[in-house]
Amino acid sequence: MRDVRRVVEVAPFVRILAGFGVVVFFLVALSAPVWAKAVVAALIVVLAAYWLGFIRGVRLALAVLAVLAVVFLLFPPFLDVVILFEALGAVGYALYRAYEQMVKGPGIDQEIISLAREYGGVLVPDVLVYRLGLTAEEALAALERFVQLGYARRYYRGVYYYDFPGTRSHLTEMQQRVVEVLRDNPQGVTLAELVAAFNEPMESVEQALRDLVDRGIVNEEGGRYKLKIFSRVKAVGG
Repeated sequence: MRDVRRVVEVAPFVRILAGFGVVVFFLVALSAPVWAKAVVAALIVVLAAYWLGFIRGVRLALAVLAVLAVVFLLFPPFLDVVILFEALGAVGYALYRAYEQMVKGPGIDQEIISLAREYGGVLVPDVLVYRLGLTAEEALAALERFVQLGYARRYYRGVYYYDFPGTRSHLTEMQQRVVEVLRDNPQGVTLAELVAAFNEPMESVEQALRDLVDRGIVNEEGGRYKLKIFSRVKAVGG
């Protein structure tokens, strides 16, 4: 996990530098022509509103942008104040996210590994949102980082999901083989299909399934067995 920690440790300082870079940009903007300052200030407001979900659609965003730019042009004394507030807000947000990641970053990686172990090594972004309190963007970025570092593999069967093979070391060989088949078949498989896939005695496969069900890794639904993680996700298929 050394590489993961290094990424987590560097990221906050990148956020801080980005925040101060934004402030410098806004200070330079203060010396620009009034019309340019009005457009910049309006654009920042629109982008923030779009990111927060208050504005949806390109046409609405352009309309709001035009209205704000005109308002700022009509009231130039307020323009510099608006730009300064935008700069302070940007650097404040950057510092907050940097502090949050420095405090929570390494712990989040450990919690993701623990979750992967709990679910048999397979995760979807939704679980990180529900269990760890991350945003959807943060959950996806965290999982993709593990893929880039070689700790996980990405799969797609109607939805994206991520496999952490190293977190299954506590399972028996048969249990790991069962999990891998269920990982490749999110819609679930029957006991007969598992037995045929392994060419093993039914008793061995059935015992492995029972153990996985008892561990909370596998669910049985209508005679089909699927990983518990896929029971949380509706849009999975072959």
